[in-house]
Amino acid sequence: MCGIIGYVGKREAQPILLNGLRLLEYRGYDSAGMCTLLGDGKRIFLHKLPGKVKDLEHALKKKSLSGSLGIGHCLAPDTYVFLSDGRIKKIADLTDGEGVISIELPNLRCRNSNEIKIFCHRSPPYLYRVKTSYFTFVASGEHRIFTADPSGTITEKKVKDITDELIAMPAKISSVEDCISCKLKSVPVEKHFIVTGAGREILKRRREMRGSCWEEIENSTGINSTYIKRIEKGERISIEETRLKKLSKYYNIDFSPELFRSENFITNDVTLSDFTSDEIMQILGYIIGDGHITERMIRFKESDKNVCMTYQNLFKKVFNIRSNLKKKKGHYIFVISSRYLANWLRENFPILLLPGPKKDLPEFTGNLPESQIAGLLKGLFDAEGAVATLSGQVVITMTSKHIIQKIQLFLLRFGVLSTYNESVRKIKNWNDVYRLSINDNDSMMNFYKAIGFSSPNKQRKLLALVNSVKNFNYKHFHLPIRLDEFYRNYLRPTGIKGWHKIRLKPQKSYLTSYRLGKLLKWIDQNGNSVKHNEKKKELISCVKKFVNSDIVWVRSKITKIPSPYRFVYDLEVTPSSNFIGNGIMQHNSRWATHGAPNQVNAHPHLDCKGEIAVVHNGIIENYAQLKEQLTKEGHRFKSQTDTEVIVHLIEKFYKSIPFEEAVRKAIAKLEGSFAIACISKREPQKLVGARLGSPLIVGLGKEENFLASDVPAVLNHTKDVIFLNENEMAVLTKDKCEVTDFTGRHIPKSASRIKWSAEQAEKQGYAHFMLKEINEQPAILENFLKVRIKDKANEINFEELTINDDALKKIKNIAIVACGTAYHAGLIGKYVLESICGIPTSAEVSSEFRYKNLLVDKETLVIAISQSGETADTLAGVKEAKRYGSKVLSIVNVLGSTLTRESDGVIYTHAGPEIGVASTKAYTAQVTALYLFALHLAKVKHTLTQREINKYIEELRRIPRLQREILKNQAAIARLARRHSHFGSFLYLGRSLNFPSALEGALKLKEISYIPAEGYAAGEMKHGPIALIDEYRAVVCIALRESKVYEKMFSNIQEIRARKGKIIAIAGVGDEKIKREIKEVIHIPNSNELFSPLLVAIPLQLLAYHIAVKRGCNVDQPRNLAKSVTVE
Repeated sequence: MCGIIGYVGKREAQPILLNGLRLLEYRGYDSAGMCTLLGDGKRIFLHKLPGKVKDLEHALKKKSLSGSLGIGHCLAPDTYVFLSDGRIKKIADLTDGEGVISIELPNLRCRNSNEIKIFCHRSPPYLYRVKTSYFTFVASGEHRIFTADPSGTITEKKVKDITDELIAMPAKISSVEDCISCKLKSVPVEKHFIVTGAGREILKRRREMRGSCWEEIENSTGINSTYIKRIEKGERISIEETRLKKLSKYYNIDFSPELFRSENFITNDVTLSDFTSDEIMQILGYIIGDGHITERMIRFKESDKNVCMTYQNLFKKVFNIRSNLKKKKGHYIFVISSRYLANWLRENFPILLLPGPKKDLPEFTGNLPESQIAGLLKGLFDAEGAVATLSGQVVITMTSKHIIQKIQLFLLRFGVLSTYNESVRKIKNWNDVYRLSINDNDSMMNFYKAIGFSSPNKQRKLLALVNSVKNFNYKHFHLPIRLDEFYRNYLRPTGIKGWHKIRLKPQKSYLTSYRLGKLLKWIDQNGNSVKHNEKKKELISCVKKFVNSDIVWVRSKITKIPSPYRFVYDLEVTPSSNFIGNGIMQHNSRWATHGAPNQVNAHPHLDCKGEIAVVHNGIIENYAQLKEQLTKEGHRFKSQTDTEVIVHLIEKFYKSIPFEEAVRKAIAKLEGSFAIACISKREPQKLVGARLGSPLIVGLGKEENFLASDVPAVLNHTKDVIFLNENEMAVLTKDKCEVTDFTGRHIPKSASRIKWSAEQAEKQGYAHFMLKEINEQPAILENFLKVRIKDKANEINFEELTINDDALKKIKNIAIVACGTAYHAGLIGKYVLESICGIPTSAEVSSEFRYKNLLVDKETLVIAISQSGETADTLAGVKEAKRYGSKVLSIVNVLGSTLTRESDGVIYTHAGPEIGVASTKAYTAQVTALYLFALHLAKVKHTLTQREINKYIEELRRIPRLQREILKNQAAIARLARRHSHFGSFLYLGRSLNFPSALEGALKLKEISYIPAEGYAAGEMKHGPIALIDEYRAVVCIALRESKVYEKMFSNIQEIRARKGKIIAIAGVGDEKIKREIKEVIHIPNSNELFSPLLVAIPLQLLAYHIAVKRGCNVDQPRNLAKSVTVE
């Protein structure tokens, strides 16, 4: 919760609170909720949910405040989702920004939807299994899907409320975009040579002439002596080209066809394709189903000779490899002998090496052209499929659940519906079996046309089955209107007579495809007898809408089950608000939150009796100890938040004393930073607020008063505001406001008259959010140090770190992963960690880290940095590192974000919401967090003494004051920026710790002003960048006297001057040497070099900001950029 609004007065509270929350939403809510209290104190109403204010407002329109909202609108993590490029992924593996297939509701046809957002929440105790005749999925009871009632009205309905309605599912998946063949990896192919009799003889003669023994030859050539013996004796007829060249060189033999013949050897001239094709995918399907791969061959066992011959011919056509067919008792064997083909298959399709139950289809399968997918399915059905004539169906059985589920979904690409079943084997060491059955006429015909079998016998059986089976299918319906409703609303109004002849009676059942076909034929034949032509058009339009759609309707059986999952997932899909999950049309019914995983964690919180309500901003550091103590005393906690301890502490003390006294006693027990607002049923006309660290203001009205986190929330109602200071409490009634300190001592306060508008107040008078956030940095750093460092002992406190000192002592190296600005913070962290901890540290861009050959292990600490905690590449890199056993520490600003849940430990920066897209205060907060962690690690590893650590901490405590000195000089920096705003490009140079500062300065400028800018290590000047220097390029040089490389930086400046480059220097106060050399200098206070990036950042940010403003750019929302990059 990042915004508080409280009201006491005579008006209806709900609209005032909603308006206040909307005006505070820029602060970055992770939940929204409100609590109202009737004036008589008899009833307290609570409504809350994770998400945005608009979600709360929408919920309040549906229900009164006295109602409750159920938990979770989510699906099981193994739910398969159809992506718009045709691929199929589990919902838990999706990333923000991916597109999905959805259904366009007006015409019920498939379409592509983009810009999904994925959310993860802790699973509720119970879920619901929804089983249809075809697909099954598991979801929370609040999750919604699309249903049709007997009249055919399509509605969204919660799973737990579904009774006999039909459920929508796709009959065919169309609208797949950008299908292409997949590029395959190449492997080296080496020729084999047949050694002739003359060749063996000369090898033997040359060895004897040299007098060499086998071991000498092995030592000289590296070829195994046994191998050479077998070649010489004729026990081995072939030799690889590499080995033959080594022997020829050793014996000084020329190549000759009489000695070594290559043209007819079986493995020569093998052809390995660079791209997938229909035939390659068919072969792949057959190998997955029936093949066995070793290092040198692929072996098949098949009962049908025609199938063997088909695949022998395919291997010859595609790979130019022949094979021999051997008849065994009841089956045939054929083997493809080629080490190179086996290597090629293993390299491109590693899933082939997995045991049966773990086998899967390649992830790229769905993005292939449909003919290639059909080829893969054909190969799978050739290997594991059959035509069951007696039961009237096509079946495929496998031990891999993944493959069977994906086959079922891929069959939808061809309009083939199939039924899923699984059989659990009770015999030890036997695998469970999974089966698909295709048994309706349309699906079997579509299968026959698009996929089919290689076996002529199976194809004949399938065609005979298709011709013999009528569409008496009761498992799905094209028309979701029950017959009695259909007759009443559509048939009877047309006036057509003779419905009884096609047995269409108004009964409580649905039309099968067979009877629907008869109906359409009857309408064509008897249309002339229609009395009401408009009604006939309405009837035909209704039927064709459903018949021509991409969906069918199925019955379901729903069972409540204990949740086997730790987390569940949901999507936000735009613009269609639906997607295909496990073959069912799922509604876009998600929690709109990046924060807490369930509703009970949202604010406000109530005490055990439901009489006291509290909202809170900040962090309670000692909540774990308080919670343990209160639990022992009998208090019942409903959430995992630190906030709830506050309301239970108030309850503990609220016996026979005034409400504000109970609040005062409670906050005396709290450690950390907070702003709270509280109400109680027992004193319904009183609103209490208190502040320590987090902001809180009081708004004074006429017969009404307000509490809020910030001025914008109250400006529509009053402009008279009291700003509460640290350790102050306000007690409000509708007529009175009393301010005291935490001991109860009265503090006289006078109101300030606000002259801003509500819009201006959000920015607190600043022209842009970015400028406001630049100016907030000293206060944020000050508060961060206050929370993290215990005043007297200088102990660094990371309560949420959860990686203990013993684990940190075992760390041998550190890898920092981040993107953009966070990566630049990570580069500074690398310098600091190596400097004061002596630990090898790497800093890498997340998008590269995740794809490289990772050299991390259990002794590696991975530090992931992200403002939002939702950066897709960083999340992927973290998941990859965890596979190698590495511990993960995340440095994050947003509480409860995905990255925090993926990490072993977290350091929250508590920088507050950052609205401007270009990161400013989050960057310096991340750098500060890295400094403190480095000092903490130095203490754990004994690389610094406590005295040295104390000295560093004192230096760090000076930084906020020094930052404020820089900000006092903003006007001069703005003038300098305007003078240089016309330059077409910039170069930023820094060295040592401030090389990352140069990178960050360049990034800021190009982000918001769109001027090309590059950051370089100044030592690299002569290796290329110096060629760019001329009078038309501005160069920003960071040259601080306290740096060890100051003189070298000064030399770089002189080189730039000699080439007429326009220099802006950032230098220390009193640096006369720079002043004599350069006209344009931004002076910053002198400090310890280690912490100088925290000072350098501010003038670089201000320089970029004022240049962008001068050029008329949208500073807060630059083009093409998003605040949180949640796609790759």
